[in-house]
Amino acid sequence: MVPKPKITLYLDTVSPFAYEAYHILRNDPIFKNVEIKYVPIFLGGLMNKVWFLQFPPPSPPSIHSSITLITSIASPHLTNVTQTKTVRQHRPINIKNKDKWINIERLRWARAFSIPIISDMPPNFPPNTLPTQRVLAGIEASSSSQSQQSQSQSAIIAALDALYKAYWVNGTPVHEPAHLRSVLASPLEGGEAAADKVLAAAQTAEVKQRLVQNTDQAFADGAFGLPWFTCTNSKGETEGFWGVDHLGQVVQFLGLDRGVSGNGGWKSVL
Repeated sequence: MVPKPKITLYLDTVSPFAYEAYHILRNDPIFKNVEIKYVPIFLGGLMNKVWFLQFPPPSPPSIHSSITLITSIASPHLTNVTQTKTVRQHRPINIKNKDKWINIERLRWARAFSIPIISDMPPNFPPNTLPTQRVLAGIEASSSSQSQQSQSQSAIIAALDALYKAYWVNGTPVHEPAHLRSVLASPLEGGEAAADKVLAAAQTAEVKQRLVQNTDQAFADGAFGLPWFTCTNSKGETEGFWGVDHLGQVVQFLGLDRGVSGNGGWKSVL
């Protein structure tokens, strides 16, 4: 039997393009025979690794300066305040003209693939998604056996469906604690009690480390931004692809049939 093609999609709820990639993979029949795994990472942590390895500090960071938020969650050895400021300055939203392009581009792809999305950027964008991503990592960390891994993916998908709809469609500030709890209570089996459980688990060292490991794995797979697709075709060949605008290349690499889709959006990709 020919092995199924596989996609690992690394994502963070802060990225509109990761949402769009997720929506397409979830809903387009092109991917119905693809084994897909959704892996939550922290984009801020990934940017730490990308920028600090490219532009290392002039001297080793001091242990006395380990007071920054981004550092503590993603790369424990990167603890310099000046370094963190550098990452913030180089966030895509802070690059001149790119902030406007991001908004235009996300709407362009949403129209092409009929993806529901809020017309204006959500208030106070970009939010701190660390608590949200830890929750998703906690759901993932609850699995050990193969059957549990399947269940955790189902739970992650249910949570992502709810979070993405609330944030990128309705503009609800889901990254605020009260909203995060209420949004999670709906898709999780067990309602508010289940939401409280995953929120509590997100504060544990185990779950925090799981998010670090996921982010490190994305980087090891070649990621420098989101969405990042690590794809394996039926020949066993593996390649990485960045961006929703490279989904056409993903489809080609995996040998998928665009004809089954019926979505006109595929005319806009190579």
